[in-house]
Amino acid sequence: MKESLLQFLRKGTLYRQLIIGVLVVMLVMLFLASQSLYTYTVNKLFKVDKDMALQTINQTGEQLTQIGNGLYSALNLLVFDNQIRDIARSRHKTMTYEYYLQLKAVRSRLTTFISSYPYIESIYIYINGTTLIGSTISNAVSPIPENSVPIMNSPFYKQIINEPFHSFWSYGNSEPAFYLYPEDSYFLPGKDLLAIGCSYQERGKGIQYTVIISIDPVQLNALLNSIMVDENPAFLLNDDGRIIASTSGLLLGEKLPFDIPDSADNPAEQFLAEMNGESVQVVYKPIENPAWRIVKVIPVTANVRQANEINQVFIITFLLCIALSVLLIHLWIKRCLHPMAIICNKMTEVSQGQLGVRVDLAPNNEFGNVIRIFNDMSANLANLYDERLKSAGKLRRLEIKALRAQMNPHFIYNTLNMVKWMAFVQKAHNIEECVIALAEMLRPIFKSETELTAMSEEVAYLNNYIKILSYRFGNLVDLSTEMDAESQDALVPRFIIQPIVENSIYHGRYTDDRLLRILIKITVADQDLVISVQDNGKGISPERLKHIRTILEQEQDDETVYADDAPVGIVNVHRRIQLHFGKQYGLQIESLADGGTAVTIRMKYVRKDEV
Repeated sequence: MKESLLQFLRKGTLYRQLIIGVLVVMLVMLFLASQSLYTYTVNKLFKVDKDMALQTINQTGEQLTQIGNGLYSALNLLVFDNQIRDIARSRHKTMTYEYYLQLKAVRSRLTTFISSYPYIESIYIYINGTTLIGSTISNAVSPIPENSVPIMNSPFYKQIINEPFHSFWSYGNSEPAFYLYPEDSYFLPGKDLLAIGCSYQERGKGIQYTVIISIDPVQLNALLNSIMVDENPAFLLNDDGRIIASTSGLLLGEKLPFDIPDSADNPAEQFLAEMNGESVQVVYKPIENPAWRIVKVIPVTANVRQANEINQVFIITFLLCIALSVLLIHLWIKRCLHPMAIICNKMTEVSQGQLGVRVDLAPNNEFGNVIRIFNDMSANLANLYDERLKSAGKLRRLEIKALRAQMNPHFIYNTLNMVKWMAFVQKAHNIEECVIALAEMLRPIFKSETELTAMSEEVAYLNNYIKILSYRFGNLVDLSTEMDAESQDALVPRFIIQPIVENSIYHGRYTDDRLLRILIKITVADQDLVISVQDNGKGISPERLKHIRTILEQEQDDETVYADDAPVGIVNVHRRIQLHFGKQYGLQIESLADGGTAVTIRMKYVRKDEV
């Protein structure tokens, strides 16, 4: 499947590949964006829920702290009340009228406390284990048998007695447990209450009393419901993790199905947990006084549902944007690729033999550059084709000329030899010498096919050339050659000096009878062979010198080389030297200050025995 898809993309047009590529990129971006948006939305909703929950929890905590501070204040006032302490110290065995009035006065104060604190359900004071003073729905002031009230036999009461002046909380004792005798407790089963107690004790004197204040959890439930206005449940946990109040009024006295970590271990004060088979976000905050915890439980499904709704809207919007984008991209790509379609059509025409076609459209981008290059290439192809036709015509004419000029070299050489003997018989010694010089010049041309020759042979060829010219110009040309021994065995391209000497004679010779002196110096310097040709002729004009130097500096020959006044021989020598030895070698020409011209040829020094 993957290979088929890749093959389909490779065989498709550039337009199809661009459209599919854009779609793939957009779909990948859609997937990444939707996942990022979903994660961000869920985290954002969690944070919003946490912030809102913490806001309500903080309000509830402030209320509970105020209630706790009020309860602690009331408890401390009663524990250290002088009137209650005096009753405990009096140790009345029987209920006298005066003792009853003291108890009644204390009960009235308890009633005042209950009316001042709406969350207090009841207050009980147990004096020396024999007297009970209570204020609640039913008031009681009565002597009791020692330790006969159910609460007095509970671990909660014993903890209070064992650690006087310390406050302790308890949950789960019903109202009858605070004042009924065990045999009468079935008359009023009551409801579970939240209680706080503290004892006063004077050791060694047998004076001891205990104050217990109870709170109805229904009041705490109402407090939670008044602040926690949403439908998510909230719980109030005591110090051992039991539920003492909840917004639903359920699960009182039970523990939540998950543990609440300390704030030090979880500074965020939130975590995810399972409750009733559902994932929930738990937000909590501890209360310092009393040491309770407020817990808010938020179902995760609500956040996930909201995130999915937002994600669905985003996906639908993104898909619509993709559809619109594909339409616009289709139009844009078609417009951008229009020049390429034109180029392809024109290239097809060129491949069919229509040379010189052009593309008139030239946008200002990369396609414009391609079109300009294509136009140049097409024009160059047309020009090359025309030049090829012209070259073919020239080649045919040269072949005809070559056929006409073709002659057996031995026939020419034998004919010259015959002329020499005829001149010898006729005693025309000048003709004989001229023919011998011409034959010696033609010998290396006909017999040797190597491109390089020894410098001594090149000088001999040059001497024969001068000997023939001397019969033409008389003795008006004087050639001098200075060559050191080291340079005699140097290998040089054939006929490298003769064109220079020929230029000196034809362009430097005076029209009168003045003698033209040509000096040739051949030396070896720095592993290079240096040939200097100097004459005392008419010299060369600055314009002509500049023209010649310009031609010599060109990388390739143009039409100026083949003009009538062009220095063909000098250019030929220069190009041949560079062809054999490299661009760093060649020919230099300059005009001498006192008249005449100097040409310097520099080439690599190569000996016969090195080849």
